[in-house]
Amino acid sequence: MYFFPEPPVFPLILNSGEKLYCLTGDSESDIDLHETLSGSESRYLAVDGIGQLYCYLYEEGIMCPDPLKHMSTKRELVDLYNSRRDSSSEEYNPTSLSNKRLISIVADIADLVLAANLK
Repeated sequence: MYFFPEPPVFPLILNSGEKLYCLTGDSESDIDLHETLSGSESRYLAVDGIGQLYCYLYEEGIMCPDPLKHMSTKRELVDLYNSRRDSSSEEYNPTSLSNKRLISIVADIADLVLAANLK
């Protein structure tokens, strides 16, 4: 996978439309998105460790900032995780989103996604 113009801040949470995947930036342990995704979409949305939206262009194998979308809100990110999580995975339900920083929520959800994908 190529990054344009530069790599995102990891962890990177990618939405396949059915499931979430987390990339840590470790090329040896991260999944190969091109092999894992079906290619049914031409672009897949992702959010990086600081809440910046990215898109993975399947045909080109490029991850780049998404010029068509704005930054996710905390609630949108939590709702996305809870809607895509496996029934056996833990639900993310913080007591007060207003008191948590976006980067903390991204990190928490990345940990939950990684744990679920290891099962």
